Amino acid sequence: MTWRTDISTPGALRFTGGLLASACLAAASCAGVDSRVPSVSDAMLAAPPAHSKQSLENGRRLLLTACNRCHRVYEPASRDVGAWDSVLPAMAHKAGLSEADASDLRGYIMAAVQTAPYGR
Repeated sequence: MTWRTDISTPGALRFTGGLLASACLAAASCAGVDSRVPSVSDAMLAAPPAHSKQSLENGRRLLLTACNRCHRVYEPASRDVGAWDSVLPAMAHKAGLSEADASDLRGYIMAAVQTAPYGR
């Protein structure tokens, strides 16, 4: 069996170009998600109600992984506290999170919203 390496046909070029563009877009979007979700800060640790650093870090990890399984990751400050409270219980259930993980996720998001530099 021989592999065809000639990509000079228009269809092959479109296919190859499409694959390359898709790979670049996926890599760029994955790299950008983490930077839009703030790391746990001292301000977040001080935001009421109090949560441990471990709990907030777990909440951030869950936002980046569990939420990303079904839809894009939304920045915590993209919604206000009321909007998050209206969707988090159903989404946590849909994602199959334990009560402890759902609490960590909510704690992280609420702390991030309260301490966002551009406010919500």
